[in-house]
Parts: sequence; C-alpha cells; structure tokens
Amino acid sequence: MPQQMIRLICPNLKCRKVLSVPSHARGKNVRCRNCGMRVEVPPASATPRPAADAEASTPATPATPDL
Repeated sequence: MPQQMIRLICPNLKCRKVLSVPSHARGKNVRCRNCGMRVEVPPASATPRPAADAEASTPATPATPDL
C-alpha cells in the first residue's frame, strides 16, 4: 500500500513551495528543500474542518417566543 503524503506550503514568503511529507512526520520539523526553512508538520488532531461542517456546528440564534 502506498504511503500517504501530507502537503504543506513553505511559510517563507519568498519561497512558498509546496512540500510533500510522509504522514509519519506529523508533529515533527521538516526542512524545505528549496529555501532551507524549518517547517513544523501539524499533528493529526489539528486538521482543519471543511467549511460546511464549521457552519453546521455553529449554534443558531434562538427564536424569540411570540407573546
């Protein structure tokens, strides 16, 4: 089975290369091959949720009862 890769963007504003790192590098520091900047690979629990899920989880404004 092929190993899953994580894609990151180098935070160096002059570089901005896409980095592909193996999934076992989560939580570790890797170095950009283009500019040499160290980049921390986010841990598995810090993955962002899709926008649709974020909207669905926000509580709706409660309706005011008619008196």
